[in-house]
Amino acid sequence: MPSEYYTADGFDGTADGPLWASARRHLRALLAVFLLVSAVVTALAAAFDLTAVAPSSVLPVDLSPRPQSGFRLAVEVGTLAGAFAAAIVLVGAVGRDARVSLSRGRRQAAVAPVAFAVAAVCGRVALPHVVGAVASASGRPVLDAYWAAEVWLFFPVALGAAAATPFLLAAAVRAGVVGRYTSTRQRGYAALAFVAFAACYSPPDGATFVLFAAPLFAGLAAGVAWLEFR
Repeated sequence: MPSEYYTADGFDGTADGPLWASARRHLRALLAVFLLVSAVVTALAAAFDLTAVAPSSVLPVDLSPRPQSGFRLAVEVGTLAGAFAAAIVLVGAVGRDARVSLSRGRRQAAVAPVAFAVAAVCGRVALPHVVGAVASASGRPVLDAYWAAEVWLFFPVALGAAAATPFLLAAAVRAGVVGRYTSTRQRGYAALAFVAFAACYSPPDGATFVLFAAPLFAGLAAGVAWLEFR
């Protein structure tokens, strides 16, 4: 099927859809929410030793954190919380668009957090095996505390987001937020977001970057295939 056309009800491919129009209209408010929540959560998270969140009984790490690594983890937690808060505000703004009916996608939207939770739990359970595989691939039998903490905190988030993506995409299409047939530009924006997440929240090595990014791309591909080829 052709996927270069933006064909959701109420708008066409030559105009902005509700999502992008709402994002531009409320850009300052979204930025303010992101910065405020990020700052508050970072300040709260900085009070804890996040480099010690990964239990040594589960992950084979050298518990000698590098200087400033605890604050960096706090910033990562804060910015992720800020992005989530801004996304919630954006959903509310999109819901006020006359072309959108959020109630039409509520069933799929309700499944998304369940899929997120199940995948995140599975990711946490499988984490020791994943760490062993990454250690073998990187040639480093011992991984430092920052690496372990970052993977422990954010790898389950990546898996959860990947599992929730098809349901969120289906909900967005049913609600009229985006078109059923995604354009190359839209898929590019999603890919950019996934790459940015993997780059910012995974340790700085290629194996872990792929570990974070691959499930997200798989989730997007599953969602697009479900919508466009069913």
